[in-house]
Amino acid sequence: MSWLKLVLVGVVLLCLAGCSGAGQSANGIIGPTTLRSTLSTSSKAHIIDTIQEALVVRYGYRLERQEVATEDVRMETSWKISVPTTEELAAGFTDIRIRIIVTARPRNRASGGTGTSFTPRFTAELGGAIAGSDVWTDTPFTPERESEVRQIISYLNNEFKAGVR
Repeated sequence: MSWLKLVLVGVVLLCLAGCSGAGQSANGIIGPTTLRSTLSTSSKAHIIDTIQEALVVRYGYRLERQEVATEDVRMETSWKISVPTTEELAAGFTDIRIRIIVTARPRNRASGGTGTSFTPRFTAELGGAIAGSDVWTDTPFTPERESEVRQIISYLNNEFKAGVR
């Protein structure tokens, strides 16, 4: 009976160890395949204008989808092809693409969701393809790629803080 308990404990420990990793692994790169951040609050109109200006004009993304309702905003870019970083190349990725999604909701939904202050949430997704393959896979963010995306997040936060309308 004690042998059976020992085996069960071992199986449980292995399962727990497998679930507690730092993120996905793709070709030796370990980390999250999405990067999320809650941005500074602003008015709905300012969020829409700033996202359009920043992502399209400043950073060269193309808006693929924009939904604006009384209580919700969703802006999504198409996938933008990017030059692989040194670490991504070393992992075998020859093509990298990134997509950004920004959603925003009223800051105080308890008041019926008609407030003028909205809280935007930023999500970046990363995909990669290996040489000779046209299959895109979720790709973990390298420190260099994360830094690049954090610059966009920082810019948006500064714009929202400086120009609350």
